[in-house]
Amino acid sequence: MQLSLVTEDELFKICLDFWHFFSYNILMKTKGNQYFNNLGGMDFGSLLNNSYLHAQVYPMILQSVRDLMIDLMVKPKEVLVVIDENGEAVEEHFDDTETISIYETMRESLIFLTNIDTPAMDRAIQDRLDKLTGNK
Repeated sequence: MQLSLVTEDELFKICLDFWHFFSYNILMKTKGNQYFNNLGGMDFGSLLNNSYLHAQVYPMILQSVRDLMIDLMVKPKEVLVVIDENGEAVEEHFDDTETISIYETMRESLIFLTNIDTPAMDRAIQDRLDKLTGNK
């Protein structure tokens, strides 16, 4: 988890791809039957829900990933407001494909994490809002 906090951009993208893959796999193992047809009659959700990893280890890891994603979420697009030759304020959009790609990966990961444990995501967002407003 701590490796994800290193300020090196390429390392962060590698970690982000891993957390995206990890959260997707947890979602498919815990709730995949709700989203897709049950393949081969195996109930992966009940198998994982009864495991030590799901009960003890994954919630702590997923909470750290939620916090990381919320804290480091990138903006999808940069907009600069400038005054044109007519004296009117206009928006200039800058499309940074790398930033947009990171944004999409983070957005999907947050969707996966929300579907895995919605109350935990609610608490994580509420904690951030409380810190912003000074309630805690």
